[in-house]
Amino acid sequence: MTQPTRRRGVWFLLALGVLFVLRIDVWNQHNTARLLGLPIGLTYHILFSLGLIAFFYLMVRFAWPYDDHSGDES
Repeated sequence: MTQPTRRRGVWFLLALGVLFVLRIDVWNQHNTARLLGLPIGLTYHILFSLGLIAFFYLMVRFAWPYDDHSGDES
């Protein structure tokens, strides 16, 4: 594994830790406000899920170890 790939992997692990902490929205627990016609907690989780989709796409695209074995046929 090359140094830039390892560094990217460390940054993605740190970002994953931050997302793990943000997944629990204790600040919206008793909030009855509405956003986009939905309860604020539901809206938060919808937007959080869309953010996770983008995060994991970027993680697979840029930090996943890549071994090209397309020419090897056993």
